[in-house]
Amino acid sequence: MDNPSEALVQRQHAIACLFKWSLVTNTGDDMSKIERYLSRRGVRQRYGISNMTLWRWERDPRLNFPKAIEINGRKYFAEYLIDIWERERALAAASREAAQ
Repeated sequence: MDNPSEALVQRQHAIACLFKWSLVTNTGDDMSKIERYLSRRGVRQRYGISNMTLWRWERDPRLNFPKAIEINGRKYFAEYLIDIWERERALAAASREAAQ
């Protein structure tokens, strides 16, 4: 890491993951990329599911649920990956419906 701004971005990323806050990544002069991470509780609340259901989603290869990053024994999920996963599942369901 020769670039000091790269080191700063990595520190911001780690801090954001630890505290479940938004992270603004500096891409040159543009501060436009925002990454949010959800804790397991945040994912469960988003979908109204139990701990066991989330555990199953994480382990079911057919669902292709986004992988979490782990920090100090806690799991965090990138919100943008969950959004993509939702859209892919909705498209797949619409395709199956149209085929019937």
